[in-house]
Amino acid sequence: GRPDVAFCILHALGEIARGSAGVEAMVDAGTTDAVLGTMAVHFPGELVQQWGLFALFHITTMHQKALALTRAREGPRTVVGAHVMARGSGAVNIAKSAMRVWPDNAVLQQLACGVLRACRHDEKQEGDGRTLLELNGGDEVLSAMGRWREEPELQWEALLFLSAHTDRGPMPVTVVDDAVETLQRHRSHLHVAAAGMNLLRRLLAAGVAGDRTGRAERMVELGVVEEAVGMLSLGASGDSALRRDLHHAAAGVLLMLLLDRDRVARDRLVANGGVAVVRQALEIARHEKDAFPPPTSADLANSHAEELSELLSNLAARLQR
Repeated sequence: GRPDVAFCILHALGEIARGSAGVEAMVDAGTTDAVLGTMAVHFPGELVQQWGLFALFHITTMHQKALALTRAREGPRTVVGAHVMARGSGAVNIAKSAMRVWPDNAVLQQLACGVLRACRHDEKQEGDGRTLLELNGGDEVLSAMGRWREEPELQWEALLFLSAHTDRGPMPVTVVDDAVETLQRHRSHLHVAAAGMNLLRRLLAAGVAGDRTGRAERMVELGVVEEAVGMLSLGASGDSALRRDLHHAAAGVLLMLLLDRDRVARDRLVANGGVAVVRQALEIARHEKDAFPPPTSADLANSHAEELSELLSNLAARLQR
């Protein structure tokens, strides 16, 4: 009955979960349902909803990470993830409602995007005419993207949410424009740029032939080739994992544009020094691949370096033709 106390507790729970230590014990103790119950009791109380979403986001995402680590260490387990519990208790609808009620609260909007991604439905419900994207809050996320163009972290969460839906049914025709605008506006925030280019890559990979051709033409028109070349030109300094993500997304987009025999894309790639840039990126990738343990290692970094090296090799070969 005390919203002023409730939102303080929710904030504290989110901070504890964000530290990851003990998140499994938190979930086992019923914290997920307690958070959702508190949010329901105090709706519409803005601060309770904001910090409830904060707690929910960190509990669900950190619990997924903790379970993945436990599975890798101890083998398969039948533990239900907090995101599954939250989904079953209405987390998606609560997050969507909060986004509609408080469109001017950027922090709340960002947290809600994260909750919608973490707790999304994987299948449409029987008899529901909506697409999976609509069911999971796609309209609300796209609206937040449009309203908060200058907020890089909100844009990042929205891009990750959209990327999780590229192979789950139809996407709005405007999604390419939204992704490119965010990518160009926030190219200095490398994690946002990587998420934007990765969304474009997934849109090209997932589209049926007609959709893919239209999307490819629109991307070339909006300057995606130039953006991808710029990403590939990032050298070996800095955060190597983030640079690998950038190179992987950019090379994937360029390769698919060339595979579609897009002559304009090829001409732009060559005109912007793309041949030399691809060779430089390939040299970095091969050097990193050789620096990692043999491919038999379960190390994720190793498999990423292998995959990136192969992708860039294919792109370099395609450019020689």
